[in-house]
Parts: sequence; C-alpha cells; structure tokens
Amino acid sequence: MADWFHEAYNESSQLEVGGGGGFEPRGTDIRGWMNAGYFIQKKVFDGELLLAPGVVLNMTKEKLSLSMGGIFSSEENELITNLNNPRKVPRTGVASVIKGKNLMLPEMLRSICSLKDEAIKRPCGDLCDVISLPDLISEIRGTNCRNLTDNDVVIVNDLLRKCAKFYFDGSLTRNCSKSSACPGVDKSCTRHGTIYRIFNDFTDKEFMAKGNTSMLELTYSTIFIQWYGSVESLRRFFTANLGENGVYNDNVRIHGIKLMIQKVVFQWYLIQDLIWYGLAMGVVILLLVIYLRSFVLMITVILNVIFSLLLAYWIYFMVIRFTFFPFINILAALLLVALGADDLFIFYDIWRDEKLRQPKASYEELISHTLRKGGTSVFVTSFTTSTALLANFVNDVTAIRCFGMFAAICVLVNFLLFITWVPAIFVITDYAYASCLGDDFCYDKSLSACKCFFTTHKGFWNKVMPTAVNKTSILWIILSLAMASGGLTATFWKPKLDLPSTNSFRLLVPSHPFEVYERQLKEHLRFEDDALEMGVQLLWGAEGADNGDLLNPDAFGSLVVDPTFDIYLNTSQLWLARLCESLMEQDFIDEKFAGKAKCYWQYYKEFVSTQCFNVTSCCEQHFPLSYNMSKRCMKELAYILMKKNVTALTVGLPLFDDKGMIKVFQMSFKTSYTWTANYEQMKLIYERIESFMTSKLRSAPRAVSGGWFTGRWLYEFGFFDLQMSLASGTLNGIGISMAIGFTVLLFTTVNIFLAVYAIVTIALVLSTTTGILALMGWELNTSEALTLTLSMGLSIDFTIHNGVAYKLSEERRREDKVTEALSSVGSAITMAGLTTLGAGASMMCGSVWAYRQFGVFLVLTMLLSWYYAMFFFMSLCSTIGPVGKVGDFGCAFSWMKRKTKKKYRKENGDLTEAASETGRRLDNGHAPRQQMDEQPSPPPPRRSSLSQSHEFRDDLHSMSDRNSYISSYENDGFDPAPERPPRKSTPHRHLT
Repeated sequence: MADWFHEAYNESSQLEVGGGGGFEPRGTDIRGWMNAGYFIQKKVFDGELLLAPGVVLNMTKEKLSLSMGGIFSSEENELITNLNNPRKVPRTGVASVIKGKNLMLPEMLRSICSLKDEAIKRPCGDLCDVISLPDLISEIRGTNCRNLTDNDVVIVNDLLRKCAKFYFDGSLTRNCSKSSACPGVDKSCTRHGTIYRIFNDFTDKEFMAKGNTSMLELTYSTIFIQWYGSVESLRRFFTANLGENGVYNDNVRIHGIKLMIQKVVFQWYLIQDLIWYGLAMGVVILLLVIYLRSFVLMITVILNVIFSLLLAYWIYFMVIRFTFFPFINILAALLLVALGADDLFIFYDIWRDEKLRQPKASYEELISHTLRKGGTSVFVTSFTTSTALLANFVNDVTAIRCFGMFAAICVLVNFLLFITWVPAIFVITDYAYASCLGDDFCYDKSLSACKCFFTTHKGFWNKVMPTAVNKTSILWIILSLAMASGGLTATFWKPKLDLPSTNSFRLLVPSHPFEVYERQLKEHLRFEDDALEMGVQLLWGAEGADNGDLLNPDAFGSLVVDPTFDIYLNTSQLWLARLCESLMEQDFIDEKFAGKAKCYWQYYKEFVSTQCFNVTSCCEQHFPLSYNMSKRCMKELAYILMKKNVTALTVGLPLFDDKGMIKVFQMSFKTSYTWTANYEQMKLIYERIESFMTSKLRSAPRAVSGGWFTGRWLYEFGFFDLQMSLASGTLNGIGISMAIGFTVLLFTTVNIFLAVYAIVTIALVLSTTTGILALMGWELNTSEALTLTLSMGLSIDFTIHNGVAYKLSEERRREDKVTEALSSVGSAITMAGLTTLGAGASMMCGSVWAYRQFGVFLVLTMLLSWYYAMFFFMSLCSTIGPVGKVGDFGCAFSWMKRKTKKKYRKENGDLTEAASETGRRLDNGHAPRQQMDEQPSPPPPRRSSLSQSHEFRDDLHSMSDRNSYISSYENDGFDPAPERPPRKSTPHRHLT
C-alpha cells in the first residue's frame, strides 16, 4: 500500500513537465536537454519512435514524469492491501507519520489503533480505508488491534527476526506473496505479503537495521489512508481533522502528513492568508491617519494601490502578453502599500512646507514647487525599486522573472498615478479644510499636549540624534563594520547561506505537518529512501534546446530535429563505436553494470560478421558497412535485440520512425553515483560527465557532433540546474541592482564621495541582512533569492534621502551639515520605515511560507536600512565629509544651479538687496538681523539655515526627508521662508 501511495503521489504531483509551478529554471542548457529528452521518450511511448520498425511497445498505461518522479507502470501502482474494497477505486491517499519512544510495545500499538479509529476512520466513514501497523500485527495473529496482548507482540517480533535476513538481502520482495515467486524464502515470511509490508512500509530505517535483530525499538510508524471521495472532500477532511494542530492521544501523536492533493490545500491556505494582508493594510492605514490627520488622503493611498494593481495586471497580460501568474506576484500588493505610504509622507511634508514658506501663494504655485522638489525624490525611489525588481529578469527561474516584471510594472504605474492625480487631491482637501475648518489642527502650540509632543520631537531630531551621531561617529562606524563582518562570516562560512538541501519547494511554515514530513520525517522511512542510482543517457538526432515560452512553465515547445545527424555514414559509426568503448572504461560507470552491459556496436559487429546462410542477409561483412547496407542491417539487428530481450543492458540503441529510418541514437548507462540534493556533490558529478562529453565531441564528425546528455530518467540534473540558476541569478541580480543604484546616487547627490558612502552603506545592509537570515536557518531557495535581489531597491531609499539632505545643506562644518540633514529628513524616514515594518510584521503570522519570509525580510530590511542610513552613513559624513564642493561634478552641478535660479527669478522676480546683504553677513559668520519687514515684499533678511530649520520644524510634518530640497532653493539665494504669523484662520484661496 505504501508503494501505491508513494508512486501515486509522485504521479499526481509531478506528472507534468511544469509540475514545479514556475519554480524551475528555463532556457538553460540542462533544461533544454531535459525537454528534448522528455519529448524523445514521449514519442517512444506514443509509438512515433520505435526500438524496431513496426514494433509498438505496450505503454498505454505508463506515464512519464520530468520532475522528480519516473516512469510509473500500472503494476507498480497496484494497491497491496487486504483492506481493499473491489467496488471502490481509490482516487488519492494520505500518509501520516506517528512518532513515539517505542511503538512496538503493546500499549503503544493499542494507542495507535485507537487513534486511527477515533480520529481518522470515524470522521471519514465510507470515504476511506485506513491501515496501520497494529492492523497488520492483528492480521497475523487473527485478532482485533485494540485487543493486542504482550504475547501477540512477542510472537510477531520473533517472526520479524526470522524474516529480517530475507528482507535485507533482497530475496523477500512484494511479489513473494504470490505462490512460488520466492522459492528460497521461508513460507511464513511470504504469507499475504504482510511481513514485507511491515518492514518496508510501517517501520523506520533503524528498526532491525541491516538485519540486526536486537534493534527492536521502533520510533516512527505510518498510517495510510485510501480516499475514495472527491478532492474537495479530502481537503475538507484534512483541514477539519488532520490540520496544523495535529492528531494525538495520551501516548502517540501524528507529527507529519504526506497528502497527494497538497497543492489544493496550499491554494486554500493562500485564500486564508488574505486576512493578514488585511491586517497589514490596517496597520498602514492607522499610521497614515496618525501622521496625515486626513481620512481623504488615507483613502487616496488605498485607491492608488488598487488602481495600480488593476492597471499593472492589465498591462502584464494584455500589453506585454505574459501568460503565467505565479502566486508570489500577490506580494506586489504589500510592496505597493509600503511604497505608496512612503511617497505620500514625502509629498505631504513638502506640501506643508511650501504652504509655510509661501502663505499667499496660489495653488498653481504650490503644486509647481511641490512637484519640483518632491516629484524628483519620489521618482528616484520608484526608479531604484523598479530596476531592482527588473534585475530579477537575469534569473532563469520563471516565477522570479514573472514576479520581477509584475512588481516593477506595479511600482512604475503607482508612480505615474501618484504624480498625476494625488496633487489634485491635495488641492481639493486643502481648499475644503480652509473653507470649513479654518486653522490647521494643532497649530496652536499653547495646547499642552501638542506643545509637549512637538517640543519632545523637535529636541530629539535637532539635538539628541545629531549629538549621538557627531560625538560618537567613530564608534558607530566601527560597530557597523563589525556587524557587517559578522554578517559576511555567517553568510559564507558558518552557518552559511547554502543552496536548498531538499528537492521540494517549501510552501508552508516549517511547523506545518506537510513540511515536517518532507524535512524531518521522510528521511527516516524506508519506502521514502532517496538513495537513487543515477543514470545518464547520451543522445544524438535532436537539438537539446528549450524552444518553448520561457515565461510559461507549461509551454515547452516541441522537439527540434538535428538536420546534420546521419548515423549511416562510416565516419559516424566508427566514432560512436570508439566513444562507447571509451565510455565503458570511465570511472563514473557502475562496475556491476559495466560487467553485464555490452555496446550496441559490439553486437552490430558480431551480427554483420557472422557466416552467411542466406544470400540476402547481413553477414560476412566488414565494419563499417556501406550506407545502404547499414540501413538494412541496423533494422535487422533491432529485431534480434528485442527478441533476445537485451535492450536494457545494451549501451546504445537506435530509434526508428515509421519509415524505418533512424532518427535518434541514445546511449544509456548506470553511473557509480547516487542522486543527492547536495549542490557541491552534484556539481562534481555534472562537471565530470560534461568534461568527458565535451572532450569527445571535439573530434566528432559533423554528422554526430550535436550530441548532448541528460539524466536517464530526466530528473537527475533538474534540481542541480535550479540550484545553479539560483546561485548565479541572485548574484547577477544583486550586482546589476548595485550598479544601477550607484549610478542613481551619482546623479542624485552629484558627489562622488557621497555616492561611494551610500553604495558602501547598502553593501553593509545586504551583508548584515544575509548574515542574519543565515543564522535564522534560511536557504537560498526561490523566494529567498527574490527577496535578496529586492533588498537593494528597498534599502537604498533612506540613504538617498540622507545623502541629498547632506549635500544640499548650506552649512560649512561637517557636523552642522549632519545636524541639518537629520533634522530635516529624520522624521519622515522613520515614519516611512515604520509603515513598511508594520506591514511586514503583519505578514509574519501567515501559514504560507513565502508570505512569512517576505514579512521577515521587510522587517529586517527596514530596521537595518534605517540604522545604517542614520548612524553609519551620517557618521561617515560627520567624520570625513565632504564639505563645500569637494567631490562635486562641477559642471553638472553648476548647470543645475543656474537652471534652477533662472527659473525661480522668472517666477518670483530678482532677489532683493536685503536678501543679498543677509547672505553676505552669513558668509562672514555674523548673526542675522532680528527685525523683519512687515511687508510681504521685499523678502525678509536671511537667517542661518540651521536656526531657520529649528524654528520651522516645530511641527512634526514639516520635518520630512524632502526638506532637503527646500534647502536647495535657499542655498542658491532664494527668498527665505518668513515666520508663520499668528492667525486664527487660513486665508481663503481661490481654485483656478
């Protein structure tokens, strides 16, 4: 029964080429060879390619798997159980693993029986049949499993000791239950096949291991369920009775479950986890309302995210014509929520600052200045994030490519929508508030709560944080470098961020019974033995190319015939014969196989050199034969080999089409290696075989120079291909993201030193992040590779804001520039980080592993990005600089300043003499005049930017990461913002 379950599970979950759901590489050499091998074997099963002309194999019930399955015959899938009801046809099944101290004790066996009846059989009724170890023991003793005694267990243990040697030497098999099938095995061991099933299906590998009959302690056993109902009924049964909480009684507990409809259950969990998306949205909404004090703006963010998703979905399918939508694309919604909130915080702060600077300005002027300052920063944030997402396209894994494209489209569409209709919302809401509410909330600083809050907030960002950075900058630099060094050590040395160690993609959280079975219990079960002997086949006659849709896991194209292949040529036959002889001498060939197998060309030489008994037969010929004679003799040899039934041990077989022409030639052999999920071991195996094949093909005639190799059962190198793609694709994606990020930083800060500081900061963030993830036990699987590439786009934002704020500060001393930068952008950076962190923390409660990982990643990235941007980057600026124009791109920077000044003068007129006088006084280090002109024009005298920032940043929302752009206009001689005069109502502005 376990064999039926195991084979049927593989057949149902991995039958199709695209069974991985997009989590497999496409477009690689290995995948191209696997695809071509799959199509060749499929044509053999369909009768389009024949081992002998006119002979069609009876394989109508056999099915082919390209993933981790194999070729499953109907005999292998036969149900071996005495509980079968011939009127029922089992549709699927469940294997549950029980763990205990010693399950072979009578009381433990009775507990298993009770658990099976009460927790499984009673709820499912006639829809299932259940069998466990106590059932087999009671079958041998002729009693009920609930009434097993000590004597029953002793007798069965004695029988198991007697039969153990037959099982472990391979003479006791499943077929021994048939009469006279195993003449050398004691008849008491073959009755009903029960003993074999106990050893193979219901006991673990340590039970009487290698025939040691003294090892009677049993730790793991199984309960098998045959299900006769629908798939949905099994899903409901599982979630109601065998779910995450487990099934247990006083003595035993079901720890792990293997379910044939795991993907159906996973889809159910995807829907259930939408509640955590709602929680993430709720956290963001709460923070938006607290910071913006406006339900209208909060609703604007939500609508912008919804519209962005819908429009991006339409572009994804209708414009760029993608046809596959992996489930991880849903994560783009969470990313949009975080970015949308960040953009709104930035825009909101700049809008309020412009209102403070120009209380008499029209809405057109306010929007113009806000877009000029905030639009650039929002664009930089969106551009860097989208490019980091698009960098995933260098990865060969389909799901990663699709997510990168969809998420990048979402981010860019979100930017376009935000920059167009959100400013209009600001105008409408501001007009409504000015008309209906009068003064803005909490401008009256006499209110004790407001005064306390703003005073504390002002002191923290204007004094506490700058002092902490400036006074201990060397300490922060050393601490940050030490943290990054520890991260690199954890990533590359110990415990190390390794490639995946199992060939199954983790779908649910580690504590779920599905994952417990795959990663903890599976290795203890005999029928799940992964010690698979590796086979390899060399193929000619078809091109090993993946010519299907690389962005659709179910579109694999078709078999491409090699037009140059011609096996009938003398040069081709001689070269293939020498290749086979050399192959049989290689150390990677299994010795037992090499001792029994024989090259096809050896059979061919013997066949054509035999004495003639018929003048028309192939006989008394010298190898190689003529072209036409080869066509005839190879056909005749094919019939002879099939008649002798030696094809399985023949290295080299031609495959004929319906016209009797050889279209494919394959050389299959068994290697001395066993399949493993270890990347380094599989890399050595792959490189050894590839090196042999490549060296031989260099001397091949053109007609047979298009050879390639793949696994005998196709799956052997598939998981290795995934590991290799993840390793190279992740590094390439991070490298491209870093290069683009450095370029953006150069043109944003216009300073080589700040750009280098920033890219080093981001590198430290990545190093520390990967180190912590390695300490958490993460492996570099598909979702992890995606998040690491995305980390570049998310971690660069805070550093960009600080770098621009530092650069545009007009202070002359490094410490003062750091103080002004922190006081202007620190608040908004922190708030933006909190929204993303809160959204990520909400996703950490879900059952879907990819969602939980993404939540952990967001929380970790936000914390580390904030820390390194505030303490490492700003400490470098405080310690080293630059100051003045050191490191600037002089020409470019001067051009930008001239263009900005010219545009400002055109809009607002020439600068006044008073402003110029103030600028000269500041340059000489004198305090500014305290008296201000009562008239709105000309502008008031200029104060130092630092004292000015202290005055105008009393309000929480004037301390944003976009105030750095405000300084750019003041630095170039623009009008300073006048003090906000006390007023009881906002001046009425007319919409134009």
